[in-house]
Amino acid sequence: MPIPRAVALLALALCAPLACSGDDEPSVERRLVDELEAQVGVEGVDVSCPEDAEPARGARFDCRVSKGGETATVRVTYDTDEHFTFDLAEGEPVPGFILDAVDEQLPPTSTTSTTVVGASG
Repeated sequence: MPIPRAVALLALALCAPLACSGDDEPSVERRLVDELEAQVGVEGVDVSCPEDAEPARGARFDCRVSKGGETATVRVTYDTDEHFTFDLAEGEPVPGFILDAVDEQLPPTSTTSTTVVGASG
């Protein structure tokens, strides 16, 4: 069963709180990989963000997320110095590796048949 684009986009509209601070702070790429794994269920992705991407309030930049030959552009937006959200960049199709991960998290569908019996008068 195909997954509606809205469900896949909802799965990507996630928040990522900062887990560390100081010199041990993980890179933007590492945090994005962690969130994709934890929140969406996508494992084994490669993430590439601009070298000057800094976790600062108001920062907005695009990162490339790749797996199995597919690549998607993800828009990262920091609403505070410690918190960001991410989503597919506008116009970006949902890649198969995200659809597959979301599909695995959905409960199995069942087919139900309903018969409506009308009363005669």
